[in-house]
Amino acid sequence: MNTLRISIVALVTFLVVAGVVAFGIFAYTGFSPDAYHNLMHGGLFPLHAVGMVGFWGIVLAMLYAAFKETNASSDEDAERAARRRYARGDIDKETYLEIKRTLSDKQ
Repeated sequence: MNTLRISIVALVTFLVVAGVVAFGIFAYTGFSPDAYHNLMHGGLFPLHAVGMVGFWGIVLAMLYAAFKETNASSDEDAERAARRRYARGDIDKETYLEIKRTLSDKQ
């Protein structure tokens, strides 16, 4: 499983857990506006801060994973493609070694 998929699963899991916790708190307090004010500006304020840090941490991890995967090394991709072509028999050994040598000379 790649990093972006793991990040998406983590974000969805976080949002579901946060929704269940929020619903449980409001169901327990009776869904009144005063209860929300007392909870968010009282004992549960640190939970709000931890939730926001967690949410934005997951979002930033997703962005990092997306950009990391799109900026993969093209030389490694080219060498991998040449290896697949050689394994399938599309190119001969000399051509494969020439591609490999050309890619190593570029570095």
